[in-house]
Amino acid sequence: MDFNWSTFFLEIINFFVLVWLIKHFFYKPVCQIIDKRRATIDTEIASAKTMQSDAESMKEQYENRLITWEEEKHQYQIQLNQALEEQKNQQLKLLEKQIAKENQKNASIQEKQLQMLQQKNEIQALEQGVNFAAKLLRKLSSHELEDKLVELFLNNLTNFSAEQKQNLLNIYSEEKPDIIITTAYPLSQTHKENIHSAIQDLFKHTIFCNYTINPEIIAGLRINIGSYVMHANLADELTFFSDSANGR
Repeated sequence: MDFNWSTFFLEIINFFVLVWLIKHFFYKPVCQIIDKRRATIDTEIASAKTMQSDAESMKEQYENRLITWEEEKHQYQIQLNQALEEQKNQQLKLLEKQIAKENQKNASIQEKQLQMLQQKNEIQALEQGVNFAAKLLRKLSSHELEDKLVELFLNNLTNFSAEQKQNLLNIYSEEKPDIIITTAYPLSQTHKENIHSAIQDLFKHTIFCNYTINPEIIAGLRINIGSYVMHANLADELTFFSDSANGR
């Protein structure tokens, strides 16, 4: 093949024309497309980096929130435990107060029951003592003992206070009662006269006395002047002693 310079130059010219055509019609659009694609990619990369940064920030916030939540949960747990402990202590104190109050109530009831039992035993012992004394006095009772009680009564009658005498006078003046004299043994005429004289001197009036016998009074005498009763006998004294001891 022979080398032809004209053909060679024409080929060179065609090459440069082709390069110009490609550059003019294809290179710039392709570069523009590439630039647009690169810009898109850069935008997407920047967006991805932003999203990654946001994701990391959210992750950090989430982790911080988890830490904060754990701390808050721990604080809430401490507060809850404190509240439960305080409530438990309050309930225990309330229970202790209720138990102490109940124990005090039970102790008071037991003490009262013990006092009642002791009082009952004392009353029973006193009644037994009175009954024993009554039986013993009945065995020791005699006409001579009654005579001494009558004499004692006559001596005491002269020692009545002015108020006692006035009360008796008021009763006698209002009621004009029969005077009943009860003894365990028959009175001697001398004692009847002495008793009648002493009471008549007390009232400054003529009086009438009725005499009765009642062995239950053991020894001594009981004088009923209307609603007023004078006791000078062992049975009434024992009854008075028993009632006084029982608080009656």
